[in-house]
Amino acid sequence: MRKSEKKFQIKRLFGATVEARRDSMGYAFILPWLAGVALFFVFPMIQASLFLFSEVELVPGGLERTFAGTDIFNKVFLVDAENIRIITQSLQSTFVNALLILAFSLIIAILINKPFKGRGACRALLALPILVSSGVLMQAFNEDMFKFSMEQSSQVSAMLNSALFETLLNKIGLPWEQVWALSGIIDQVLNLIWQSGIQILLFTAGMQTIPKSYMEVCETEGATPWQSFWRVTFPLLSPFIILNFVYAAIDNFTYYTNPVVQKISQYFNKVQYSYGTALSFVYFLVVLIVVGVSMALISKKVFYIEE
Repeated sequence: MRKSEKKFQIKRLFGATVEARRDSMGYAFILPWLAGVALFFVFPMIQASLFLFSEVELVPGGLERTFAGTDIFNKVFLVDAENIRIITQSLQSTFVNALLILAFSLIIAILINKPFKGRGACRALLALPILVSSGVLMQAFNEDMFKFSMEQSSQVSAMLNSALFETLLNKIGLPWEQVWALSGIIDQVLNLIWQSGIQILLFTAGMQTIPKSYMEVCETEGATPWQSFWRVTFPLLSPFIILNFVYAAIDNFTYYTNPVVQKISQYFNKVQYSYGTALSFVYFLVVLIVVGVSMALISKKVFYIEE
């Protein structure tokens, strides 16, 4: 085949102009992702939509669907009022956990960005949660920690007892609502640290993009580290803040300890596919709306260095 004929076939396949060929190569690059979305997302969504308005029963030949209209939603959200409560609880806990993860990740990223001995080893240790991020492994790890604490002496067990901590805070003068909130946060410290690996990595990468000349100008003008952080570092990290917030929120919404996720698993384990699908669908819409509204609000304060 002649060289001119090969060029003609390439232009015919990918386009005659440079822009057309670039667009065609982009579509070819994301083609496996599109196939994965169609196979593992679109098709299951279509199948799940058939379960929303049907009673599904397990029969010897497979699954049998019987049209039930809106009875499924009435039973899930009106008869079993606990589902609305756990969705509200999930929203509250997710918002608090996402803010705590952002604050913790930003502090750790600032610390490991400073030059000190053993910085590489610290970064490697902080990447451990990224490598071992399975909910099953985390659950097994928590169970091992619980067994370890139960096997220790009574003095150590008393130190780890959250009930004593709650009583101490209440004697100080804090109301029980704040005491329970603080106790819940402390009980989730291990999970929050374990969920901060990706956010620490992204914040660390974001700090590498800040030009050193900006910090040199701050030092020349006599700005304190606190002023440099709020006037330079924090605004330039705002794109990474919104990215980490969305990641942390979705991660908490779908975490194995989330009460809604556990309730959905209970429905499917009991072969109540219609009820589990209805709760999953409503929960998906709630998460989509909350994340969308949060992104719209935070995006108004995002500063891009190109601007």
